[in-house]
Amino acid sequence: MDAKNKPIKIPKLKVKYKHPHKAKLADEEFKEVKLQSKKMRANPSQFKKIPTAIQEALHSFERFPKNWKEAVKHGRVEAIKKGSIVLNSDIGNPDAQLNDVKTERVSEMLYYGKAIEHPIVLKYKDKKTNKVYFYLVAGNTRATHIGYGVKVLVLYV
Repeated sequence: MDAKNKPIKIPKLKVKYKHPHKAKLADEEFKEVKLQSKKMRANPSQFKKIPTAIQEALHSFERFPKNWKEAVKHGRVEAIKKGSIVLNSDIGNPDAQLNDVKTERVSEMLYYGKAIEHPIVLKYKDKKTNKVYFYLVAGNTRATHIGYGVKVLVLYV
């Protein structure tokens, strides 16, 4: 293979994350909790694949904002491993249709080495099957852009 036909290697950008200011994050992302809970109640057939425990947690967080804030306060940062089941997300989907403005903003932040907020996910382990499910609450553009390995703020359900 001559030099002209060699594939171009694109360096993987190092992702910098902001230290999670959990109280601020809880306030900023609560609108996502309300929106998703309302969508689930309005159209339950669309959300059959989402474990009941995750749905109930979202509904509870919507009804009791203090519980949401408390869950975020006790959340822990974890990396999403390749092959993980991440519901309500486009992680691992190269054909994802994302908002161009948001994608451009995230791309610029990563390119220039600016720190980003951690996406927020709920994590649930099914005791019968031992399957672990993640459900993305906030930060789909960031999570999808980075892909597997993205560090998220995990709230345990």
